[in-house]
Amino acid sequence: MALNKHQKLARGIKTVLQNLDAFHSKVAKQFKVLQLFFYEKHLIAGRPLMTERAVAAMIKTHCLGLSRFSPNKELREAANSAPLIGATLPQTLYLKSQVFYCTNAKHDTLWFVPWEVKTVLPSENLKKLEESKLEDILYCASKDEMSEWIDWFEKENDASSLTNQLLAINQFHQKRALFEKNLQQPCFSLYKQVILDFYGKINGPKVLKTLLKIEFAPNEKDSIYEAYQLVAKTIKGRKKRHFREFQQTWKIRLQESMFENLDWPHQKRNSFLRKYFPEKKFFCNEKADSRWKTGEVLDRQTYGRFIYYFANRFIENPLENLVDGEIALLLWIMIYGARDFKKAVPIKKLLGLTTKNVSDRLIAIDGEEAEISCGLANLIIEYTGESRLLRQQKLFPNLTIDKLEDRFRHASKDILPSWAAPALPEAFLIFPHWETGYRMTAKERQWQRQTSPQIIRNPISRRNLQRQLIEASKRNPS
Repeated sequence: MALNKHQKLARGIKTVLQNLDAFHSKVAKQFKVLQLFFYEKHLIAGRPLMTERAVAAMIKTHCLGLSRFSPNKELREAANSAPLIGATLPQTLYLKSQVFYCTNAKHDTLWFVPWEVKTVLPSENLKKLEESKLEDILYCASKDEMSEWIDWFEKENDASSLTNQLLAINQFHQKRALFEKNLQQPCFSLYKQVILDFYGKINGPKVLKTLLKIEFAPNEKDSIYEAYQLVAKTIKGRKKRHFREFQQTWKIRLQESMFENLDWPHQKRNSFLRKYFPEKKFFCNEKADSRWKTGEVLDRQTYGRFIYYFANRFIENPLENLVDGEIALLLWIMIYGARDFKKAVPIKKLLGLTTKNVSDRLIAIDGEEAEISCGLANLIIEYTGESRLLRQQKLFPNLTIDKLEDRFRHASKDILPSWAAPALPEAFLIFPHWETGYRMTAKERQWQRQTSPQIIRNPISRRNLQRQLIEASKRNPS
């Protein structure tokens, strides 16, 4: 008996999940290793570096000690049986109290370096790998795409690392100190120069005497901070309106001086103006955000759990749970739309998608296009059939707003903590974030995506590091 479209969709989703499981099982075999990462507890500047032979001896000796004397049974077993990966990874940051300098050491000096070691058990690697499946399911990859490491979240992962955050905090304090220094700069000579620039060489000297005595004029000792308060107060009070154009020019020049040598975006500049000049009169109101308000945005892993929830229910009984299959397909389309579209697409428009909106690896809505993976494109073909372009078919014929919200409420009870508010479909209109367990507003996530992640250092990713270490261990098993 021929399969109907929902049974074919169930078959396609099952294939996607099986491919993902097979890929992670293959990777898991390589990750069943004991990892030892050595780093110096204190930095001794001026000492000679250890040779590779000495490092290898230290790693093997430490592993031997773990296999005999570790109180942790799992660690003893791993040290005795699991493949070993060892490396020295210097810390990026040291406290001043952890740094020692030696400039007069002799050639035959003996060095005692205090080393610390970070031990990663095979079970920890496998646990992280299992968690990564919740992120990898978002891609809906085909079998051929499984080997491509997903780079959607790489920049955010690098920016959220502890080292990068500490460096970013330090940079923030340095730039804030520069901003505060700029605020304290005298501005009287700048004020006179702005008058001459605004009124020209002929009229400038004539107006200069008047503008030096006007109430928003700074005196010779006033700083940029005080001058900005004066002109902002005058503009707010609608005083001296015949000088309004000059007042605005003077205010802009003061802002330029405040942020001199600071490459901050407009939004960050406004936030600093709000902080240092807290009254509304001291900064321009931002244009209201006209985007349709959505629910709170979920993190990647929670998003993946919802896809798994609906996909597994659908696979168990495609005929009775056909709505769940359509929801799983909808979630995959939504994440690509949230990633590529400039604006969030209302749920009603998504539910009205037909085969006309799908062309090869593109989903088109309201003049915008989102590129989807081969896996998702193949899934849609499996669902609609090869001849889907001959006539328009609804992608979600059984879904309504009411059914969608009802299914999400039931899913939320099983997926989210008991105290958490249920996740509604609107929460999936915005691209998921990286902070596990946290739900943020759509506006907050939009701002995050519009602002490039601040990466002070560009470290090698954990995946690339592990792959390199695994390849190195294969080349040199001893």
